[in-house]
Amino acid sequence: MMKTVVMVRLLSHCSMLLLALLTSTQALAGIQDDALRVVWKDLRPTVDKTVVKDYRNGAIAKDVFDSYMEGYSRTIVTDYDNRLVKIPGYLVPLNMREDMTATQFLLVPTAGACVHVPPPSPNQIVYIEYEKGMTYEETAMYPYWVYGKLTSTMKTSEYSDAMYSMKAELVTDYITW
Repeated sequence: MMKTVVMVRLLSHCSMLLLALLTSTQALAGIQDDALRVVWKDLRPTVDKTVVKDYRNGAIAKDVFDSYMEGYSRTIVTDYDNRLVKIPGYLVPLNMREDMTATQFLLVPTAGACVHVPPPSPNQIVYIEYEKGMTYEETAMYPYWVYGKLTSTMKTSEYSDAMYSMKAELVTDYITW
């Protein structure tokens, strides 16, 4: 009789764990299906072609053009603000712990981007918080899809400013098919 009670409880616990796993898997699949695909050019404003043309024709000075480009690199696009998105990129760990895992990253468009000088434009960097965390080996040189709500909240790190932020709900391998 005691073995039967223990078996029933064990089966009940296993059923609850299986249900939780299925629910979690369905929720993650929902995130993948519902997320709006965003690529890096979507996070840049439209370039004022007149300014570029005038600079090329010598109608404006280099320092004026440089000032325009500095402002352009810090201009945000709010079209995706507070929306569930997926964006591809490379993760640069920020808060490496003793076990070689991190929960804070910079998402950048190209491999090795925040290691070299200069870093990408601030409107081409997304500050990522990912509670689950990832190891250094997982992030080194591999592209990912990062899913979460994108916000136009500037964050500063030791590497660069990021004009966008995201609490990642899911990070998956970058697969294009």
